Amino acid sequence: MPERQHSLYVDNSVWKRAGEKSKRHDSRPIGWTGGRLVAAYGHGRITPDPADNPVVASRTAKLIKIDDADWAAAERRAMQSGTSISAAFEALLVAYSDGRLKIVTTVVQEPATVA
Repeated sequence: MPERQHSLYVDNSVWKRAGEKSKRHDSRPIGWTGGRLVAAYGHGRITPDPADNPVVASRTAKLIKIDDADWAAAERRAMQSGTSISAAFEALLVAYSDGRLKIVTTVVQEPATVA
């Protein structure tokens, strides 16, 4: 499924810190890293700690790239948890910035196609 951009509301300082780490440590734009975090959250592989959300925040819309199925899974999980997807994402960004979550990229070779 192709990835599309989705908006989430995140504290500006959290976004900036996560963006710096994503660029420096994972050599990826934060929109890509954010999409991986939301997908992992939606499929139950990681759980945010609500204590990670800043009490006083200046939240603005931020864009991430994620496919629709992963986005829908994250929305369902947030609703079932009684939170918003933005709040869950913000807490995940804090954990990522603090080194409690890491992005692992794998490469898989597809079988050769017959010409």
